Amino acid sequence: MGHIQDFSQDSSLEYHWGYVARQVPCTKDAGTCAYLDAVYHGHDVSMLYSFILWAVIVGILFLWALGGRLVRFDRSVARSSSPKPIRQSGPYRLSRTIQALVRRHLLPETLPWVFGHTTSLQVLIFLILSGYLLVFTLVGITYKTWVTPISGSSLNNTRSGLGPWADRIGVLAFALTPLSILLSSRESLLSLITGVPYHHFNFLHRWLGWVIYIQSAMHTLGWTIVEGKLYQPQPAQWNSFIAQPYIIWGVVAMILLSFLVFHSTKRGIQLTGYEFFRKAHYVVAMVYVGACWAHWSHLYCWMLASLVVWFLDRGIRLIRVFVLHHLNVPTTTSSTTGGLHIPHAAIQLHPNPADGDIIRLDFHHNHDPWHIGQHFFLCFPQLSLWQAHPLTPCSVPD
Repeated sequence: MGHIQDFSQDSSLEYHWGYVARQVPCTKDAGTCAYLDAVYHGHDVSMLYSFILWAVIVGILFLWALGGRLVRFDRSVARSSSPKPIRQSGPYRLSRTIQALVRRHLLPETLPWVFGHTTSLQVLIFLILSGYLLVFTLVGITYKTWVTPISGSSLNNTRSGLGPWADRIGVLAFALTPLSILLSSRESLLSLITGVPYHHFNFLHRWLGWVIYIQSAMHTLGWTIVEGKLYQPQPAQWNSFIAQPYIIWGVVAMILLSFLVFHSTKRGIQLTGYEFFRKAHYVVAMVYVGACWAHWSHLYCWMLASLVVWFLDRGIRLIRVFVLHHLNVPTTTSSTTGGLHIPHAAIQLHPNPADGDIIRLDFHHNHDPWHIGQHFFLCFPQLSLWQAHPLTPCSVPD
């Protein structure tokens, strides 16, 4: 909105979170002033909706973590050696009832030809999030058109709610970026809070990526129509618009996001291989976050949060590797390769022509007992230090 207002005149500034300052009082024509009212009101509402979205997410996670603690406490009391029977608390019984209902009604698959092999619960969560985004993409926008004269010309500018609407979906796309990265983390903070393994969040990460891509594409299309058609004179207005650094960074961000989305499809991964996909996804995603920051630095808070989540994931992973291979490692069963203490393993091959051969690894390594269904990521240094393969233990946790 800076190009519409004349900041050279003697006037004060009205600051708005996440947007350029507004000149007050408005010195333009009545139509332009009314349009600016709609723009700044729409942006303030957009920020409110994005913060409400995160308040709901944080609130749900807090209640989930609190409920999990109460359930674990009741279980520990019930398993105590007290001679008197312990009556289960109300929260515990409510939790068990909810779990039973979820297993019965929300664990079966829903529309696998659309969403793949995932549970109805994950599809329901995605649809609720999509419904929230759809509603708050459309409400709070001033749906009106203003035709305003251009000084010194017979041409007119057409100003409408398309610009504020494009800003709205851009703000929501920025606000969803930290959530997308949070859902993709292997050392997942969500898993620590909820107890749900990280791979159960992959479905939401993939589909949320498509939502962000559609929002970004519509944001780009909206401002392309505004600056390339509705504002005059053309093509001078468009040429001036597209040459601005923040617009160039926006184009770069859109290109990078397109690569992230389409390279993540099954066909895209097959063409390049999973290892290239994984490493490229990490690098391009961080460059994309930087491009978004350069595109609209007024909303750097969402990009900063995205970087913090990503570096926490990488940092925790490095710390875990260091702890597993440098602390409490028996020297009689390990060797050193590349600074890592590597446990020795006995390998047994079990041929199975029908379903594929089975390789069994037997080794001793100090760690906490696992739970049934969990898996380990094992690295084979003689093959590559940069690959970790998921394997499920077949022995009893002890």
